[in-house]
Amino acid sequence: MAFGYVEALIHCRNPGKIIEEINRLASFDNLVEKLAGEFYKDYTEVTVELLKSIAELQSIIDASRLLLETFNDESLAAHITFHFRVCVVSSLHY
Repeated sequence: MAFGYVEALIHCRNPGKIIEEINRLASFDNLVEKLAGEFYKDYTEVTVELLKSIAELQSIIDASRLLLETFNDESLAAHITFHFRVCVVSSLHY
């Protein structure tokens, strides 16, 4: 889910949309903190850094390469996946 979400953002070719999504994900922070506690911020940082880096890249190829490299790193992929899961659960829970 997380990989496809970021891939769709890359293909929309709109850095402004990526920034909007970063802000939208940040809007879940209070809900997520209630469910997961403060430690979730480490997971959020990985997602936000990836999205910011992708927003700065001009090439879809470079952005896609960064996405693949990030998700090929098991630790980073786990952080991003956890972040998305907690956002979904918090939005359904509250």
